[in-house]
Amino acid sequence: MKSYLFAGAIALLLCPCAVEALEAGASRARIAAPRGVPLDGDASRLGRPSSGEHDPIWARALYLDDGDTSVFVVSLDLFAVTPGLRATVVERAGSLASPEAIILTATHTHNGPGGMAESLPWRWTAGRYHPEMIDTVSDAVVTAMSQAREQKRRATLGYGTAVQRVLSANVRGAEAPIDEQIGVIRVDDADGKAIAILTSFGAMPDLVPESDYYRFSADFPGAYCREMEALTEPGCVAMFLNGSAAGQRAVDPERNEGWARIDSIGRLLAVRAKAVANDMVFHDAKLTVMHREVPVPEGIGEAYLPPTALIQLIGVEGLLVAFVPGIITAEVARDLRATAIAAGYEAQMSAGPANGYLGALVSRAAWAAPEHVDLPNWLGPDAGDWLVGQVAALVAGEPYAETPQASAGAAEREALPGGVLLSFRGGAYARGYQRGAEMRDLIPGLYEARVAGAVRGGAWLPPGDGWLLWPPFLDRVPVALPALAQSVRPRLAGLGEHWIDELRGFSGGAGMTPDAAWLLQNAPAQEGPDGGQPVGHTMMAHLGGAKSNGGPSVACTLGSGLFERPAAARVEPDTGRYFLQAGLDGIWGVMAGMNDAGVVVAVTRDPAAAAHSNGPPLPLIARESLQFDSTYEAALERLRAANHAAGHRVLLVGPSREGWRGAVLTYGRSVAVREQSEGLLVAVDPEEHYPDEDARQRYALAAARFGDVAEVDAGALQAFLRERGPDQVDDGGAWNTGVRHAAVFSPSRLRAGLAFAAADGQLGEFTEVVLKKAPRNE
Repeated sequence: MKSYLFAGAIALLLCPCAVEALEAGASRARIAAPRGVPLDGDASRLGRPSSGEHDPIWARALYLDDGDTSVFVVSLDLFAVTPGLRATVVERAGSLASPEAIILTATHTHNGPGGMAESLPWRWTAGRYHPEMIDTVSDAVVTAMSQAREQKRRATLGYGTAVQRVLSANVRGAEAPIDEQIGVIRVDDADGKAIAILTSFGAMPDLVPESDYYRFSADFPGAYCREMEALTEPGCVAMFLNGSAAGQRAVDPERNEGWARIDSIGRLLAVRAKAVANDMVFHDAKLTVMHREVPVPEGIGEAYLPPTALIQLIGVEGLLVAFVPGIITAEVARDLRATAIAAGYEAQMSAGPANGYLGALVSRAAWAAPEHVDLPNWLGPDAGDWLVGQVAALVAGEPYAETPQASAGAAEREALPGGVLLSFRGGAYARGYQRGAEMRDLIPGLYEARVAGAVRGGAWLPPGDGWLLWPPFLDRVPVALPALAQSVRPRLAGLGEHWIDELRGFSGGAGMTPDAAWLLQNAPAQEGPDGGQPVGHTMMAHLGGAKSNGGPSVACTLGSGLFERPAAARVEPDTGRYFLQAGLDGIWGVMAGMNDAGVVVAVTRDPAAAAHSNGPPLPLIARESLQFDSTYEAALERLRAANHAAGHRVLLVGPSREGWRGAVLTYGRSVAVREQSEGLLVAVDPEEHYPDEDARQRYALAAARFGDVAEVDAGALQAFLRERGPDQVDDGGAWNTGVRHAAVFSPSRLRAGLAFAAADGQLGEFTEVVLKKAPRNE
């Protein structure tokens, strides 16, 4: 796409006083990083020293001055710009420019020099602090800036964009979007010779071969600059601006390997950018430089995040360039572009990380993607929206205001003997908020005990052997929590996107970050098959038979789960089916429940079985089934697909084409399904080998009591759930030390009996609860 700036040259010649002449200069200075200084960009190096330099590391500076406004744009072959580096550059360049007129952006190479991070958490990736490196880099920056201003001369400026579909790919696969734009800014002198060519392109510069992983390199941005400078006249300074590195990998269509791949990508990018630069009309440019220091939202990576961040924009008539304090995904780049166009600009380009590093600022859709498990996203699913909103407010000259959420209200409460029945209604965010607000008083203690405490004590650590080398005298929590959050985030994959909205709502209601809430949801699974609680659950159903008229009855006893609060919930979502949730497992998961189609699902963990997995927790899949499945077949298909959930057992009952059916799903290396259409269905066959002898005996009692009975009503099951074992043995009966409440479902009548532990420890009276149908399902 061609783009043109301002009035034509003839008009300027006729009215030279109408606009000040643009002046520009560009220069570069080599960053002489000594051998032995650590590299920055990959924690797996563990701060080890560099072994030398493969290709030069540069500071490249462009100076622009339209007579009223001046600005320096500096591109550095670094992973990121640290606060200490920016502060030192601003101080030493005080005679050249004001702080807001200095823009420092990194190419985000993963093989640039480190050692410039003062904080201990940052040293996990940047290595031991070498204050002399800040001096070395800032000296190069100020040298390049000084030379660029000294070389200023009459200049013209043009910009343009091109579309590419072969140089980058989204790590989430072919269906995920890529940032197709190559943005080019060219600054020429009065004789038409190029002073500088800046190219904005989005991809991760992490291609250095393993054999040279401890050598300094500018990666493919350096190869681009070398090729672009070779394609132009001597003296032109090529600069690379990383447009959207998060989740985008660079691709070599020529399929080279090693350094040949890096050189090929740089060369092909330079050729495409040069074609855009050759097809421009140049004019004098009037600059608009905007900046704002903004508060940084709360995030899981508190130790990494500064209290404020600097956002800087340059506007030149039809072009807006956004310098952002992090790396962005293709979706966020697209939204920034749309924001600029809505504000009246013709084109937009991005560059980051600039002036600091807040990690990856991602879209909500990309936040939990398994392919992003290594992205340092510390600000949660709203990070991309926050950035776009801040840029929009800055362009408009208005204060930033968060997008208001729909009114959530509060959960309705109905007292039951020994417990409470809650009602959560509305959209995903609203229902999440209601849950979070209901549990807000419990959250701090639970999070400290089950998450932070587990990390501090070494019981729950992120993947990787490096954590075993952590010094015992240092608190690992500030560094380990963000990494742990990244590792469990992909467990949301496979669930509907409404879960992220509900998670956001819960976080707002509970007063915590989404990452912290998700860690808390996953805490029981990492503690072992029993989630830190005794397992004494009983799950059984009687499906009736040919002579049965009353429909099935389903009974289960339940532990207290993560939240030691006797509660059940009616859930009335704005989409899907209404359902009753008996017991609050974790934050959202279902231990047992029934929906308004008559589908009943109950979940327990098997003793001595592995409970860790990379997929969604099974109680959440069970809840997804209750919200969206109307038949036995649909629920069975969904639950059977959860083949990652080793260590669980599920009882399912629901209406089918042939009447009521039931199944027990046992999750191990594969999913075993035992189906029935009549009679007694128990979660554990008394004849099977089962490591919990007490449980096996409970199911043997149930089989003896109901195995030959044609029809069993809810009252008989309620009575059975009250019983202790033979001779009142505590763990031998359905009511035992591992359970705190019980439920009996009558799916054909959409009724349930709920009971909680009484003051004397026995099971209290059952209260009938009616589940109404969602109006859209009637």
